[in-house]
Amino acid sequence: MARWLILILRMGFSLLGVGLALSVAAALAYTVMVSDELPRLPDHLEDLAPPEQTLLLDRNGLTIDRVGSSVRVPLDQISPNFIEALLATEDRSFRTHHGISKRALLRVAHEMWQGQVQSGGSTLTQQLAKNLFFSFDKRIDRKLKEMLVAFEMESRYSKDDILLAYCNTVSFGSGCLGVESAAQEYFDKPAARLTRSEAAVLVGVLNAPGRYHPRVNAQRCLQKRNEVLANLLETGVITREEYERECSLSLDVHKTSRSRHGHLREQILTTLRKEFAARGLDPEALAYTSLIVRTTIDMRLQEVAALEVERQCAEVQSKLDPAHPLEGAFVAVDPYTGEVLAMVGGRDFNQSAFNCATGGNRQPGSAFKPIFYYTVLREGGSPLDMCSNSTTTYDIGFGQSWTPQNWDLSQGPGMTAIKGMMKSLNVVAAHMLFNNDHLIREGRRDGLLTTIRETAIDLGFNPATIEAVPSMILGTGTISPLQMSTVYSTFVNQGTRSDPMMVRRVEDEMGRVIVSFEPKQRQVLNPVESYLVLDMLKGAVRQGTGQSINSVPFRGELGGKTGTTNDYRDSWFCSVSPTLVTISWVGYLDNMPMKYRGRPGGVTGGTGGLPIFRGLLPEIDRLYYRDGGFRVPQGIHFRNVDLDTGHESPTGVPVALRMIDY
Repeated sequence: MARWLILILRMGFSLLGVGLALSVAAALAYTVMVSDELPRLPDHLEDLAPPEQTLLLDRNGLTIDRVGSSVRVPLDQISPNFIEALLATEDRSFRTHHGISKRALLRVAHEMWQGQVQSGGSTLTQQLAKNLFFSFDKRIDRKLKEMLVAFEMESRYSKDDILLAYCNTVSFGSGCLGVESAAQEYFDKPAARLTRSEAAVLVGVLNAPGRYHPRVNAQRCLQKRNEVLANLLETGVITREEYERECSLSLDVHKTSRSRHGHLREQILTTLRKEFAARGLDPEALAYTSLIVRTTIDMRLQEVAALEVERQCAEVQSKLDPAHPLEGAFVAVDPYTGEVLAMVGGRDFNQSAFNCATGGNRQPGSAFKPIFYYTVLREGGSPLDMCSNSTTTYDIGFGQSWTPQNWDLSQGPGMTAIKGMMKSLNVVAAHMLFNNDHLIREGRRDGLLTTIRETAIDLGFNPATIEAVPSMILGTGTISPLQMSTVYSTFVNQGTRSDPMMVRRVEDEMGRVIVSFEPKQRQVLNPVESYLVLDMLKGAVRQGTGQSINSVPFRGELGGKTGTTNDYRDSWFCSVSPTLVTISWVGYLDNMPMKYRGRPGGVTGGTGGLPIFRGLLPEIDRLYYRDGGFRVPQGIHFRNVDLDTGHESPTGVPVALRMIDY
């Protein structure tokens, strides 16, 4: 300890004089108090055993995946390209410092005097100390402890020993600990054979594995690689010519991943990194420590959903351009808590790491209509309002007109709003928007588009992607399948929105809870009109665009809505039941139309997204059926109604109504 104190004092006084040295002295007084809490270092640094793998478990204790794959190699089996890039980027004075930078020492001492330590800029030795011993230490003295352990490491071990320990234990994302594991995972080669560009990629990943993941965020990864190459140029390791040549190379990442459920796994890790950072914990602690992550996922559904997405996408693909790979996604959530029970982000993580369930902001088409009808009903419209089904041109101002058409260009006699919703008729929806007698009579027609947009934003639509224009009601905004599950869950949960959650808690290897998560909920819709929309969705399965589901036996109440966008670019099916909400999506990542090969037409919500759900329905019914239907709020009554005329009829179908609707 005396050796540390003398060295720290010399640094403080020699750098910035007596004033700031007093701050250092204050930190030293505290050093004596924390010294007994420091970990005991072994005689040989390689004797520090790597942690056991972190387990990702589903809600029933089944293993989803393991995080933390470590393969140790000697220093002469790590490419000099990697070592040079690492030191040029992370710690240029590594060979000369005593474990910490002098400026960092004074800064931390001053911050501790203020009662808060936030500074970064750690040396490699400090980073190693943190990774090995202090990942979950949030106290203000953590930085001081890191420094003390770093000093001790520098006095006990050689620079090469410290450098090797760092290279063998640092996290590169995707569960990789150490440069050898990362080289095999991302480039399918040993660390000894890493090229200049590949080494720069891995060093770039170190800064934030979630943000610069080579498979998930390729463009960001390339930009970060070039920053690392710029560091090599700045330090004179490479020439300008070499820099420009290396920057011109593409990102050639090995596609095979060890994870069977790669999209799900990466989303869980990404979520936890964000939560850890927000709580002052090390975002990469999942890799450095032995943890148990208890998720909300149900692997019984996850396994069959992944198979069904692949099976149905392959079936649809057989009717399309075989050279253009089709993608699909599936999400299932508990509508009352927002717990994600299954998430399939794509057909094959090895072929595309892009998560279509979370990152694919796509136009929902008619899957948006429940939001539109909710708003109209909330403003005083009725499921029994009579609407025209004849194509009409509307003046929308500023010298512009709008002529919406049904997806199949059909027209026909008028009908009730609920039947128009069940049949997913655009012409009927447009009539409700422009010519609803009740809204016009009550003076509620003006501003309706703004109200619809505000409702959509309350339910999770990004304000930047949705405009208050007439075409909005046909689903021209964009949303991800995961966020769409929140929209439909809110209708099931009587207007209470529950944000998606994937993790219940994180425990250490002794079972002690480190962090836990609770549902985030708020009331955003009215319960009565929410139920009216549910009733419309039930009708769509009974007699509308989702009626092909009836070919599969199921128990209980079930509703759903198809969604097809212009030129067959997106295919959706959104299902609701008293215990589960699911979202199925099919489309191309480049938003190309899904037109059939050799014949007219293309993939609709009924032929793309719906078959995924229909194929899963027997398993969903087996796992999640419970006695009882949707919760009916006060103020709802049922009448048997002729859906063509809106009149009560003993031979009609039961329709949920408010007292004002009849």
